[in-house]
Amino acid sequence: MSKKLRVAITHDVDRTFKSYHYFSKIIRAIISLNGKMLITQIKTIFSRENTYWNFQDILKIEKNNNIRATYFFLNETLKFKLFSPSNWVLSLGRYNIQSPKMKRIIKKVANSGHEIGVHGSFDSYKNIELLKKEKETLEKILNGKVTGIRQHHLNRDDTTWEIQHEVGFKYDSSLGFNDGIGYPDEKIRPFKPLSNEFIVFPMALMDFTFSNTSNKWEKLEYIIKQTIENEGVLVLNWHTDTFSLKEFPDHQKDFLRIISLLKSRNAEFLTLKECYDNYISK
Repeated sequence: MSKKLRVAITHDVDRTFKSYHYFSKIIRAIISLNGKMLITQIKTIFSRENTYWNFQDILKIEKNNNIRATYFFLNETLKFKLFSPSNWVLSLGRYNIQSPKMKRIIKKVANSGHEIGVHGSFDSYKNIELLKKEKETLEKILNGKVTGIRQHHLNRDDTTWEIQHEVGFKYDSSLGFNDGIGYPDEKIRPFKPLSNEFIVFPMALMDFTFSNTSNKWEKLEYIIKQTIENEGVLVLNWHTDTFSLKEFPDHQKDFLRIISLLKSRNAEFLTLKECYDNYISK
């Protein structure tokens, strides 16, 4: 009996609108001498179009391809530090998860058949009280339980999985590369790091890193082969803001091509919660 390719499409919801990006992207376009990008960025300053709000497009794509995905929503509360530039990226331009607009889209995504998870804030990987609060806040919005998490920036230390489990999460998907694609430490199959029912689902592909990888399609074929042979789950992470063709012209195209490729291999698309239930029942 041939082994089946199982795939979990996930989306980290980091940004839902542009802020400092207007200026940082203009500077980047000037430095790279990219006239097309420069014109696009200048136009977006005067346009009312929110190029980072792409939920309708994503939901349509996934409905047309019969995909149920997992969306991880961020509740960042990191304080702004004027004299720490590295802090600006994390603390500026964040959305308020409890705003009426965000509550509506979270419920709409859930009601469309997708799973909602916590995208743990930057410091929550080592702060049990903060992580507990973020889980409770999202559960209150949903009026239901949240079982999965991925940490922002894939942050974790030796205590993270224990903290996540103690708070009540059943699985984590923070094990992955920030600067490449594939399986870290050759951990392909989902595993139990705590010798209980808590499971880690390694993440193999992310939009930015995939786009920047040389020979990415050949490497994707190898990753698919690894996943099938080891009875793993191919976890993809495409941020919701990167579906804008104006802002990130390659990312949506890559996503659609990957989906087409996986469907040609008769892949089974599952939410991470469904993957968890399958592995626990074995």
